[in-house]
Amino acid sequence: MPRELDFFFYIASTYTYLSVNRIEEIAAREGVSLHWRPFHARAIMLEQNNRPIVGKPVKLLYMWREVERRANRYGISFKSTPDYPVDPEGLANLVAVVASLEG
Repeated sequence: MPRELDFFFYIASTYTYLSVNRIEEIAAREGVSLHWRPFHARAIMLEQNNRPIVGKPVKLLYMWREVERRANRYGISFKSTPDYPVDPEGLANLVAVVASLEG
């Protein structure tokens, strides 16, 4: 029986950066076929009024520091704190979802 993994990810998630930079190597090492499954969490988050970082500068700084620490732990490049959000409308994620649906 083939081993497969559906890897669901949201491009706008800051922690997605850490996952996408490790997932292929881990899947290959474990002999797992990887299926990239982008999804658009922004609509769900807005519907729930879930804005975990908006208006919370201390939490934003902590989040970036935590991403940097984890990147260092896994040997992933993290040069500086990027602008955030880069794509507030989630256009890149919507394109990824459409591309995934169309194969």
